[in-house]
Amino acid sequence: MRSIRRAQGADAVSLQVLYQELHPYENIEVTSSRLESLAQSDDTHIFVSEESGEMLATATVFLCQDVLRGDTPFALVENMVVSSHYLREGIGKSLVDFIESFCLEKNCSRIVLL
Repeated sequence: MRSIRRAQGADAVSLQVLYQELHPYENIEVTSSRLESLAQSDDTHIFVSEESGEMLATATVFLCQDVLRGDTPFALVENMVVSSHYLREGIGKSLVDFIESFCLEKNCSRIVLL
């Protein structure tokens, strides 16, 4: 069964593999300590889609404070990647739907995808 959850330190190796697909010509380093630190953040959320322990996709959502709308943040989505082994299976759409629901729950004024 597929699920979407917040990334934890134990996901470092799997996330590094996905990020390497996104940036094939860069030296990507994902550490478990950095992931653990970000897992405690109120403003940075790294979500992963997985099935049977296998990482299928990921996206990072930053909640940004905005002076135009009082205490209402906006969301910036970055580093979204679906494993090349699972393209065209609706995984990206389900991740985007999850992020949209998350942002609505956080009362975001808008979602920006980079």
